[in-house]
Amino acid sequence: MPAPTASTTLSPRPARLLAAGLLAFWGCWLLVVTASNATNALAASGAIRRPAFASSNFELIESTTAVYHPPHALVWVLFAGVIAWEAMAALLYLRAAAAVRAGRAIARDAATLAAVAGIGIFAAFMLADEICIAYSLQAGHMRALAAQGVSWLVVRAALHDAA
Repeated sequence: MPAPTASTTLSPRPARLLAAGLLAFWGCWLLVVTASNATNALAASGAIRRPAFASSNFELIESTTAVYHPPHALVWVLFAGVIAWEAMAALLYLRAAAAVRAGRAIARDAATLAAVAGIGIFAAFMLADEICIAYSLQAGHMRALAAQGVSWLVVRAALHDAA
């Protein structure tokens, strides 16, 4: 009688739960980052007093790009683009999580699109780090990119097991 072998796949329900959970985590994390950056933008513009929740990313972009002496308006455009990209990635991750939980056939495509947006912003940050000679920022951006990349691989495997 052959020896029993351990399965290398998850059963469909835990696999879907793992995929949905990772996608929802990244969506929620990016929503918090977006909200903190939006609050920072409001405070930096003088629209509100600076609350504890505000990031310091506007000031970080100002100091990082200062090496090139850009117009102040360009710093605002860059920061607005970051906030919009983060918000888009957050919504794509949450949409992908919902697609997994609903058992939609498009779950894999939705997860890939979300990962492209999420990984893409950190790839853009890494390029900006190089362009602005901001090497001290690169490690954090690289870790976020790698964590999202690994998460995407886990999600893809889990969705394959759930099929």
